[in-house]
Amino acid sequence: MSEAFAYKSLESYYNESTSGGAFTRIVKSFFQKGPGIVYGAVLDEKLNVRHARVATFEECEQFRKSKYVKSSLNNVFQYVESDIKAGNRVLFSGTPCQVNALNVYVKRHKLDAQKLITVDIICNGAPNSRVWADFVTWLEKKMNRKLVHFSFRTKGDENNPYLTKAVFDDKTEIIDSPLTASYNRLFLKKLIIPKACFTCPFKTEDRVSDITLGDYWGADNIFSDPFLQNGVSLVLTNTEQGKRTFCAVENDNGILLPRESK
Repeated sequence: MSEAFAYKSLESYYNESTSGGAFTRIVKSFFQKGPGIVYGAVLDEKLNVRHARVATFEECEQFRKSKYVKSSLNNVFQYVESDIKAGNRVLFSGTPCQVNALNVYVKRHKLDAQKLITVDIICNGAPNSRVWADFVTWLEKKMNRKLVHFSFRTKGDENNPYLTKAVFDDKTEIIDSPLTASYNRLFLKKLIIPKACFTCPFKTEDRVSDITLGDYWGADNIFSDPFLQNGVSLVLTNTEQGKRTFCAVENDNGILLPRESK
């Protein structure tokens, strides 16, 4: 059975994370155990959401923050296979369906599952990349500028956890205008969620990953400490390997409740 934790980092990367910075804590723990490979979703220079492979903690910065688009995996599973066969430790993060697909691939190809740590998210559904591309085209026409970066969720307004930020090629920045916020509104109203996501078999308490991450909505109704009432990560450790990975860092600069056992 999963164990639940609330986590909030005290380090600077908290401000660059969607909620409490738990993912960064996890990859920090992962790399402190030795060399390894991490896979996660990035919003690249062409504004495509895709999975990328990195080999250092510093490179994991690009995996931070939510991206409400289905990530392209391309040949990622084959790269994971090559890494495991080469003896590398691998951490893969993605949606529950992506993690489940990887688990099936690992089993089918008889790979060493002990070399793999999986992290999934509490997923509301993943819009198709074509919807996102259409939004980018529409926004660029409205603004008559080329979009070079987009943040689906930016910290700065406690009353609006879905604060958007768009950056254009002339360095113009727009924070949460009706135009930039329209994508999130469609997402939250489930108007751009694929039909298959509504019957997702992985939206259960039985998780397919070692660790599950999400926003700790309602933390202000549970914790008396004001510090733990905004921007808090919910962490579910679903396996012994997941718990060891998440709770391995001693003297970590963050608040973790309940306290991990030593």
